[in-house]
Amino acid sequence: MIRLLICVLVLSLQAEQIVQVPAEHDSHSVIVRWNAPATGTYDGFHIYRADGCCNNFVYLQSVPVTRNLTVDYKVIGGATYKYKVRSTMKGVESIDSNVSIITVPLN
Repeated sequence: MIRLLICVLVLSLQAEQIVQVPAEHDSHSVIVRWNAPATGTYDGFHIYRADGCCNNFVYLQSVPVTRNLTVDYKVIGGATYKYKVRSTMKGVESIDSNVSIITVPLN
């Protein structure tokens, strides 16, 4: 299990809490999970993905504050992907989490 750390920021952009984000995978999808901060004000999360060879992250999707996971079904067996998460509050994003690197199995 690969773990990410997210630095959740308040509107003043001061770090509030670090939380862990495990990521799991199979040959058809990648599941990215995180633990929401125990305190603070935020309204959701933005998930970003990059191909394994690059650091050109692209926006994957928004996740509401009531969820702590997302599933990426647009993966190819044998390919490597990088994921990161940002918390959001009123349109303002936190800094990036650290990056989770996952190679999707072939079978």
